[in-house]
Amino acid sequence: MNHDPYHRAPKHAVIPLTRIYWEADVTNRMQLWMEETAQGRFKDETQDVESYFEAQLNRPCIAVSSGTAALHVALRLLSLKPGSEIIIPTLTYAACANVVLYEGLKPVFCDVNPQTWCLGGEELVDALEGRLKAGARIGAVMPVHLYGQACAVQELKDVCNQYGIPVIEDVAQALGGKHVGTNLGSMGNSACFSFNANKVLSGMGGGLLAVETNEEKHSIRDIIRHGRLPFEDGLAHYVHETMGFNYQISGYSAALIHAQLPYLEDRIARKREIFDTYCRGFQELNDLHPQNGTHSSDHTRWLSCFQVKSGPESRDRLCQTLWQDGIETRPVFKPLHQQPAYKDFTYCGSEHAENIAKTGICFPSSCDLRAIEQEKVIGSVRKALKQ
Repeated sequence: MNHDPYHRAPKHAVIPLTRIYWEADVTNRMQLWMEETAQGRFKDETQDVESYFEAQLNRPCIAVSSGTAALHVALRLLSLKPGSEIIIPTLTYAACANVVLYEGLKPVFCDVNPQTWCLGGEELVDALEGRLKAGARIGAVMPVHLYGQACAVQELKDVCNQYGIPVIEDVAQALGGKHVGTNLGSMGNSACFSFNANKVLSGMGGGLLAVETNEEKHSIRDIIRHGRLPFEDGLAHYVHETMGFNYQISGYSAALIHAQLPYLEDRIARKREIFDTYCRGFQELNDLHPQNGTHSSDHTRWLSCFQVKSGPESRDRLCQTLWQDGIETRPVFKPLHQQPAYKDFTYCGSEHAENIAKTGICFPSSCDLRAIEQEKVIGSVRKALKQ
């Protein structure tokens, strides 16, 4: 028997959680790029993408093949001893834990602030003190700006500075966001971005790593092309001094990201508008509570996320009801410390992340979400929760 709550096809066309979207100008630019490439006039726009973010973040940046690749290389740069522990929020995507394991390190999962759903200063201090008392060697802290919500990264960095621990910002879900007026990705020792298909800027893949020095940037160039050194004397001799990875961004992704950069602020504004519309539509529903309230200026609202306060069963029924109405939703991430793949690793904290995961729901949030579609979502939610 199939126990998947979504195994039955919906009655109507699906309103997706996120839809790949770009403006007509982006489509036209990419068509021209592909035509010129087919005629042998390939233009690599990787440096254009890097230069844009270097200007925004005021630090060296290098484009890579994915957000996961950026996280992995950020850890590789630290040259940590095997067995060193990396503290990450438990309420996030599995890539954060996986890159730690790639490097022979140990993830330590930490509870989150119940309001922001992100790693907070209090939670971090408790985790650090507990692990240090246990004799652990902490290699780094990896805060995540979850669903577009900026965590208090400067507060976290201040805590880490007391212990001499580097901070790797995971900005994959919060591209273009700010915290207290400062661009996300500019405060950690390094910062990682994603241009996956469902992100605010979709490169159909691709990522970016921001670092502190040009020396680090140059070393990353070697790492992401299988450890190959730059060609010298005009001769294409392949010299590999170290092991590396195939983490270079594709020319297609770089061109697609570059074409969308002028629209980043407009898209974030549109995401926030969608969230505000949900809040107005749900105003009479006491059962729905938004992530970090309704007026957070530190939230890009990549996804419009809420909690169903009446509990897990109500959340699950809401997801199922909306699916039958042709509306895709998604529960928030299941905490990593509850995932079978990571059951043997340390968890620090209480039950905030678990409670959020049991009741959290993400609603359709595409930049091109039409008014009639959002009205349908709101109507279906109101009908389901008033029953």
